[in-house]
Amino acid sequence: MFFIGAIFLLKAAIYTFTTELALTNKRIIAKFGLISRKTIELTHKNVESLSVNQDIPGRIFNFGSIRINGTGGSKAPIRKISAPLDFRMKANDIIESEQS
Repeated sequence: MFFIGAIFLLKAAIYTFTTELALTNKRIIAKFGLISRKTIELTHKNVESLSVNQDIPGRIFNFGSIRINGTGGSKAPIRKISAPLDFRMKANDIIESEQS
């Protein structure tokens, strides 16, 4: 039982330390992976909406997933990030200030 728990803990630690999330004045950038790398970049003008999904443990421990809906029907999921509501609020503030 301990071995299984240690594997899950190691997997979560690797995911945490190999995920980069950046919010700049021009784009949203997300990078995932240790050996194989996945990168998502969306400029603010291509973002239509940001949606947050949190289950009960996510609300308790303040983590969740964000889905960025872009123009042309593109969807960029960013899973298991801390403080997803804060990220959405900051992203919306930057996007709105750029559009005005």
